[in-house]
Amino acid sequence: GFNLFCANGDMVECLIAPMADYFQSLGGTLTPRLKVQRLLHSGQRISGVEVAEPDPPMTHCGTGQWPDGTVATRADTSHVLEQYDAVVLAMPFSSFLELNPGDAAFWSEHSFQHVEKLQAAPSLSCRFWCNSPVGTERYNGILNGMPEPVPTVVDMRNILTRYADAPWQSVIDCCGPLAGYEDLDDAELIALIGERIGGVPGLSNPLECEPDKVWLRRNIGKHGQLMLPVPGALKYRPTPSTQLDNLFLAGDWIRNSLDIPTMEGAARA
Repeated sequence: GFNLFCANGDMVECLIAPMADYFQSLGGTLTPRLKVQRLLHSGQRISGVEVAEPDPPMTHCGTGQWPDGTVATRADTSHVLEQYDAVVLAMPFSSFLELNPGDAAFWSEHSFQHVEKLQAAPSLSCRFWCNSPVGTERYNGILNGMPEPVPTVVDMRNILTRYADAPWQSVIDCCGPLAGYEDLDDAELIALIGERIGGVPGLSNPLECEPDKVWLRRNIGKHGQLMLPVPGALKYRPTPSTQLDNLFLAGDWIRNSLDIPTMEGAARA
């Protein structure tokens, strides 16, 4: 057996922000929202990272829109980063596969040869901002094993400190597989999700709890899909260390002590 510890709060507040603060305290600089396009290499180590600004520049965070295909970049923004000792890439494996097109020397690296055999699937995510409580005080944490299409449901008002003084009584986040529900339009999906949540003893349909707004996203772009841990695929997953001296990988698709597609597995890697 082993002990498993989970963050008591939002992942950004508990893990990412403290790591970013520590990184900056060491003299590091954070440059948000750059797309990595190519890794320049000598065959033994990374000599430069070619990056560019995404187009639109505030993809998702500012617009609420995920592009369905490859994230586009703005013209004349490409440049190379060179001042570093090591490179740690933390990105979905489908985005990793977009790097260095036509670079046979890079993709012949032993760690990368079978990454393309990993599989991914689109998912959906939905959030309800409700002015009256949904009833999650009875379940003050994450609800797993809920009926599809949203087997995972959580009231973020119980989790995120920034919602402690918010006007909403419930902020319901839910996610799950899109497979089997692709033919439903957004309104039908939202209605079905509301029914699923309202069917749990002690909970109410968030659509009947004075919803202030509702957000639904189909994560169908390759960069937004989730890895499928199908039987036999572990041998295709690379390790954090690579044969390039200063290149390291992180993510839920990297071999780690959990080996399941979760944020905890990605952090462990």
